[in-house]
Amino acid sequence: MAARRILVVVTSTARRGAEIEGVALADWWAAHGIEAQAVALAASSGDHPLPIDTLGPGPRRPTTLAALRRRAAGVDLVLAYGSATLPACSLALGRAVPWVYRSIGDPAAWCGGRVRRWRTTALLRRSRGVVALWPGGSEAVGRLYRMPAEQRWVIPNARDHARFSRVTGAERTAARAQLGVAADAPVVAYLGSLSDDKRPLLTVDAVAASPGVHLLVAGEGPLLAEVAVAAARVPDGRVHVLGELTDVRSVYAAADAVVLTSRTEGMPGVLIEAAMSGLPVVAADVGAIGWMFDQGLRGELVPPGAAPADIARSIERVLTDRPSPIGVPFGWDTVGPQWTQVVDEVLSPARRA
Repeated sequence: MAARRILVVVTSTARRGAEIEGVALADWWAAHGIEAQAVALAASSGDHPLPIDTLGPGPRRPTTLAALRRRAAGVDLVLAYGSATLPACSLALGRAVPWVYRSIGDPAAWCGGRVRRWRTTALLRRSRGVVALWPGGSEAVGRLYRMPAEQRWVIPNARDHARFSRVTGAERTAARAQLGVAADAPVVAYLGSLSDDKRPLLTVDAVAASPGVHLLVAGEGPLLAEVAVAAARVPDGRVHVLGELTDVRSVYAAADAVVLTSRTEGMPGVLIEAAMSGLPVVAADVGAIGWMFDQGLRGELVPPGAAPADIARSIERVLTDRPSPIGVPFGWDTVGPQWTQVVDEVLSPARRA
């Protein structure tokens, strides 16, 4: 790759999937000799913010957009990583600085009505293109927002194989002792935001209908209090609400499977981490998750509208069969070079012309 200067823009300093992924990409580029830095449009109110610069008080505030213009003036390419960064980069940069938008969710689930689609199309036309998470997401961008194929790319999310690897028996025993779970109990884990879109209460209800199964809940969000109340109703203290963790590896080490019952998703990083940790999953068939099963994820897909009893039966089958994931192609060693190729293509003389 020729010498490039890249600015990765994320929505906030919150430790959410898109922000973590954008910062990790900037770090991967920097570790491979490419000048890259991640910045946030606004700060987070969380207790453990990401250690990156903040541009202003809010994603669309005039001072934030002015700061974004100043930071972008010294780079070759801006990568707008996530939904709130789309209007920010479109308004602040227009076509003056090359920028690419990273679609982090399911375009078909968030397209909205005609006015919203028209507005999103107008914003995207100022970019050099869109990077979707999986082929179906790219096709939706083309269909809904009339983005031509030559301005669309597909790159999945990634995780570090060195950080998430198959758990040993000793690690499992130590993690369970640390988290207060019996060594011989069947254990599933929920990791992520405790929000309506993720439906953590559905996961709690499904585990309540699975006799003897324990659930580890790692995350925070607007439903935290409701999740705690629902957990207290499950007999025998089988639901353990852990709150937000800066390091979730102990949760994967203690679990036998991961459960994700979201209403909508892009490509959940927790499922990549689960697969790298050698864990099967029970997940709603939304967004890129079905495609991830084609790539090596193992476990069971459940319909988006599945009832707790149906999810409970899937959990019990997965805990009985213990299917082992195939080597998934979501490591930075595979995904990082794909991003580099897109940057080279976008900044090539032919594409500039």
